[in-house]
Amino acid sequence: MGTAANATEENIAIFFAIVLLGGYTLILYFTRRLWIPPFTGEHTLRNTGWIAFANALLVKITILLMEQILQNGTAITGLPALLSLLLTLPWYAGMIYLFIQIQQKNHYHWTVVLLLAGFYEFILNLCMNGVVLPWLSGQPITVLDSFLELSLTGYWQFVILDSAIFLVTAWILEKFPSPTLSSKRSFWQVFRPLLWIFPYLVYFACFYLIGRHLFPL
Repeated sequence: MGTAANATEENIAIFFAIVLLGGYTLILYFTRRLWIPPFTGEHTLRNTGWIAFANALLVKITILLMEQILQNGTAITGLPALLSLLLTLPWYAGMIYLFIQIQQKNHYHWTVVLLLAGFYEFILNLCMNGVVLPWLSGQPITVLDSFLELSLTGYWQFVILDSAIFLVTAWILEKFPSPTLSSKRSFWQVFRPLLWIFPYLVYFACFYLIGRHLFPL
């Protein structure tokens, strides 16, 4: 409905990315009894990390492809595809590593996992669009505007776009035994993956400043 009301190239690209990635998550759900067993065993945690990161790579590539196809070959970031991957994949890598740790200990329900998938991306985009990018480009800080925009549309897009990354982790670890698992889950541990946002923003700022120095507009 949002895309129909404002059918820009960017919105159409995100719409098709949501459809494709949401459909991919559904396929994983209905076939999980077939693909999960090979990933469990002695190296379950390592395997979980690799398949989650592979899905993160798929998410980013799908979004880039939709942008390239539907936005006249120009990605939103203005960077070549390889540089865009180098810029964003470290965020997913750190998030996946920390999320596997808290999911192994707490075994959060799938619904909570989906909400967290959107929440982590929401906080990152709020910091990036509302603080870091305006600051690096010498523009006014726009936290409130970014918060309102992301709350209305962005959050629910992130839930679907990143669903395969986080749900795969929950599905594989669902029956994985944890010696620290208790009947009472720790609510505060859901914020632990957000600790990765601080080193990542430093990495992003350095990447941005170096790129602006090497490729001035």
